[in-house]
Amino acid sequence: MRPKGQESTTLSAAESSEVIEELTDGSEGAGKDKASTSTAQDVEPLAAVNEEVDEPDPNYKEIVISFDGTSWVDVRDSERKYMLFGEMKKGDRQVLEGTPPYSVIIGNVAAVQISVGGEAFDLKALSKGNVARFTLDPGKGEGAKAEGERSTSSAIDPNP
Repeated sequence: MRPKGQESTTLSAAESSEVIEELTDGSEGAGKDKASTSTAQDVEPLAAVNEEVDEPDPNYKEIVISFDGTSWVDVRDSERKYMLFGEMKKGDRQVLEGTPPYSVIIGNVAAVQISVGGEAFDLKALSKGNVARFTLDPGKGEGAKAEGERSTSSAIDPNP
């Protein structure tokens, strides 16, 4: 909305260019009075913006669970929130979100593949019968151990 008493003027492209030149160049004339010109020396440098940028976690490893057949799963993150729960069907594929470590229970291990950071994860080594129960923390190593075995890796805890 325009203030009262102010009229609108339509300029051609050539006239617009002339007005812009007058207002922006340093030549003598009416433009010098209407526009302030400044040089690089006159301009104060902008203060550095100190914004926190989320850097990718160098320990982050994407965890993908793929299903070749029907399986039952219960996957919870460190806050005990369900990341994946229930019956999965052949062809299902899930990428885990949430905060590790993950508490994992998988039924019908033979129908499930897990990859951690693009590397195959040895799920069968952690299973007892056709069920696997373990804690997975991808940021703390990549070892896998079956229940009852000792491991030097802190990535897997078979007793979640």
